[in-house]
Amino acid sequence: MNQPKKAQDKISNTLLEIKNLNAGYNELHILKDINLKINQKEIVVLIGPNGAGKSTILKSIFNLATIYSGNIVYNDKNITKFQTHELIKHGICYVNQGKVIFQDLTVEDNLLLAAKFTKDKSHIKKNMEFVFEKFPRLKERFHQMAFSLSGGERQMLAIGRALMQKPRLLLLDEPSLGLSPKLQSELFQIIKDLKQYGISIIIVEQNAKKAISIADR
Repeated sequence: MNQPKKAQDKISNTLLEIKNLNAGYNELHILKDINLKINQKEIVVLIGPNGAGKSTILKSIFNLATIYSGNIVYNDKNITKFQTHELIKHGICYVNQGKVIFQDLTVEDNLLLAAKFTKDKSHIKKNMEFVFEKFPRLKERFHQMAFSLSGGERQMLAIGRALMQKPRLLLLDEPSLGLSPKLQSELFQIIKDLKQYGISIIIVEQNAKKAISIADR
């Protein structure tokens, strides 16, 4: 018997599903039987106290934590044991907290390094134009060394590098950490706008009020 159309749409709309996930770091067991679904073009925010395991969920998806049991299914593929570079090729990108960039490289080189898996140069140019559209200040500082950027500009560059890979799923860990209220508002608006380009986003964020204002769930 064929399923009703609504049921089919609901199934096809799921981009990522975490099933009974147990994970941590070596012997430190943090996540216990976690279940979570992320739909296509959806922004989901994870909120909770420090040490609750929010960042560990993101790191488990991106294979930066120890997974003891459970499965992570993305786009109908079991990616539980995929290596990080494989996840990037499948459209999953992770921006960890702390504005981590290559400080001894220019803004240009940071962005180009993120595009090393992209063989078509026209796509690289198009992706860079997209980054500059979202973060005009990066274009202004194109040839500037990354270490000389402000805190807000470093965060823009960290997210810009992820966008160079045209992700379908973007994992953001404390994106507003250390930013001024004005920059936080600008950044959250940009994150909200990314959804219209078909990007699903999971955010770990202490600024609950701001995060909830842009989230679907």
